[in-house]
Amino acid sequence: MPLSNKVGFNAGNAFWSWNECEDDEGVKSLIHYVEQHAEILREQFIGIINNVGQSFIDNKSVVEYFEVSPGFSIWWMSLLAEKSLYKSPHITDCIKVLALEKIIKESKTETIELYNIEPSIVDIISTLSKKIGVSCIIKSIFISHKVQTKRKFYHSLPHFVRGLIFLLRNIKSRISLRSTDQFEWFSGKQATYFFSYFTHLEPTVFSSGHFNSQQWGPLPDKLIDEGFKLNWMHHLLYSKIVPDNHIGKKLLLLFNTDTKQQEKHAFLDSYLSIKLIFRVLFKWFHLFWLSIRLQGVDKNFECKISDANLWPLLKEDWYTSFGGAVAMQNLFWFELFDVALRKLPRQKVGFFLFEGQGWERAFIHAWRKHEHGELIAVAHSTIRFWDIRYFDDIKRINNRFSKPHADRIAVNGPIAFNILIEAGYPIEQLVEVEALRYMNIVPSTISRNPYLHKKLKILVLGDVMPKFTSCMLHLLGKLPESILDNLDIVVKSHPGNLIVKNDYPNFFFTMTDTAISEILNEFDVVYGANPSSASLDAYLTGLPVIVDLQEGTLNMSPLRGLPGVKFVSTVSGFKVAIKTINSWSNTRNRDKYFHLERELPRWQSLINSLSNKNDII
Repeated sequence: MPLSNKVGFNAGNAFWSWNECEDDEGVKSLIHYVEQHAEILREQFIGIINNVGQSFIDNKSVVEYFEVSPGFSIWWMSLLAEKSLYKSPHITDCIKVLALEKIIKESKTETIELYNIEPSIVDIISTLSKKIGVSCIIKSIFISHKVQTKRKFYHSLPHFVRGLIFLLRNIKSRISLRSTDQFEWFSGKQATYFFSYFTHLEPTVFSSGHFNSQQWGPLPDKLIDEGFKLNWMHHLLYSKIVPDNHIGKKLLLLFNTDTKQQEKHAFLDSYLSIKLIFRVLFKWFHLFWLSIRLQGVDKNFECKISDANLWPLLKEDWYTSFGGAVAMQNLFWFELFDVALRKLPRQKVGFFLFEGQGWERAFIHAWRKHEHGELIAVAHSTIRFWDIRYFDDIKRINNRFSKPHADRIAVNGPIAFNILIEAGYPIEQLVEVEALRYMNIVPSTISRNPYLHKKLKILVLGDVMPKFTSCMLHLLGKLPESILDNLDIVVKSHPGNLIVKNDYPNFFFTMTDTAISEILNEFDVVYGANPSSASLDAYLTGLPVIVDLQEGTLNMSPLRGLPGVKFVSTVSGFKVAIKTINSWSNTRNRDKYFHLERELPRWQSLINSLSNKNDII
């Protein structure tokens, strides 16, 4: 393919592809280079974001400037501080720009030629080139082939308008969850608080009438058996089991009439009120005013860490976080947590699911403000190298505007523990516990014959992000009939992203909604999305796993760097993977990844320590 049709750049006597995942003849992969220098580039990007937060506006740091309540800055809830590759896809391009800068400086090239690169990235590279004395030549112009859609029209609207649209949508979708009744929470020594997502519920919840979440596994029942009273506050997420507010409220009523009478459940949105909506609006207008009066914000993205100014790629995150839809969403979180935790009787212990999301900062701040007790962040899933939501600059700033942190972090295995230690987390802040959501994984070592069936039976695991699921299914649809005829494809949707079968007419497949742990033994191989943790279940049973790497994306898989896994981004790569399955390693040691003792001895130890410390029982 001629260079004029590729996306990338010429530097150091080599052509670098911007999106391809592997080196090819005459073409080097920038993604591959990023993986080779991953630790340096990740640390560099995190440092740049930290520098933005500590840079000054009107004699105040950015963190101080966006104070919305005494001692709390909305900066910590912004997309910039959150650093989520799910919500901010341009972070990947930022990492690539830093890699490009490293290539230019190490190769000492005098000229860089750009081919079909997006304008915002070209702006950064052009400015960088001038700063370091390198000639930048644009050889071919990027042409967008995206068609006009409702979503694209929405994103063309001013952030102010998008913020108001979010306000109206949020009120419309959540107002029916509002409750005017005074909720009677458990209090006293045996009361324990949980904040959780109302999703990943076991399919038996309707028949049993008992709350059972895959994310918390056997822990709630263990606490109940020991006499604890559990206060559950939920964020309602729609799924196949809970498709709307009506079903959600019906389930909540069912749980609250459980005969054990040791759990109480409420939705966070039940605290929605007219007064709260007006407080959100007032703070949002104030934030918007603060953001529009700023001049030269791009200068705050200049720092000593890099000569590249990433403002053109990150400005949308800035504007939506401080005067758009994300700001509106975050202020709803902030106000809801404030009123909910103010009305909650003092809790000596609280647990929440730790994912590094922006709302967690508002929750922790409200927990501290209303003087509740010890707070444990539960890292319930895997912690992946490129999920930089979990990582901050090691040089933490300690003042009244510091990022809110839980007292301790419960990690579910040696790998997560070591990753956080290497990232600079204080060892005394971490406590190892059993992996609640992975308790159903089969014994650690299992030998398999990959060809158990006449046809190769493949389980396709969808992701919560539609684009990753769509990429996998479209790749399967491009396979030649000679291969498809020998495959038996079964697709399982992620509960937060239900697949519509008719959207993929190019190949035949069936669908299942059975729990992964119950069906893995029926398959020969699993095909999973790049960022999904679901593939790990299959990997630890000894099944071969193929992971789809969408072109241009970083390797977000929890299986990154492990043997017995094939990463593919093309049809040819997939064909090679399924033809070579017999040569893959099929021995796994689950104890290397998770603590999975069913008696939960580590959780018991943590509970005992909390009981002794806080005199809970």
